[in-house]
Amino acid sequence: MTDRLFTTSAAPERTAAVINGTLAICLAATLFPPAIRPLMRWWGFLAIAVAVSIVTWRTWFYAREECRTGRSGWRGVIEAGALGFGVAIMVLSKGIVLRFAEAPPFVIIYGTAAFLVGALVGMIFKLSAEIVLLLFRTISRRQPGG
Repeated sequence: MTDRLFTTSAAPERTAAVINGTLAICLAATLFPPAIRPLMRWWGFLAIAVAVSIVTWRTWFYAREECRTGRSGWRGVIEAGALGFGVAIMVLSKGIVLRFAEAPPFVIIYGTAAFLVGALVGMIFKLSAEIVLLLFRTISRRQPGG
């Protein structure tokens, strides 16, 4: 089974994307334990589905770029941080509008924290994709004609 997953005929970028998508689902399940899942409305699950889709798509994009051009996916880590910052701004948006004069310190503190958390999660996904691509390169070298 493992040999079939890591053969050169399979697309390494697709495998990296599927693994990171699965990792994103596991991360979401960890962040939302069973006790609060019934309290989440449909929009919570929609937000998680969109986030998992973005993770899967961007992993596929950067893994494909690395396979074709050799560029690493560090821009993806920055994108994950920016996504975290954007989520923080959306959460704070009501307070920003209602108390605009008092908002800047909160935006700076929570925005920076959310950016750092997003970048950390992005680094975890990048590491995961790098491991998958390394496995594909190692196995393709060991196969005859690889």
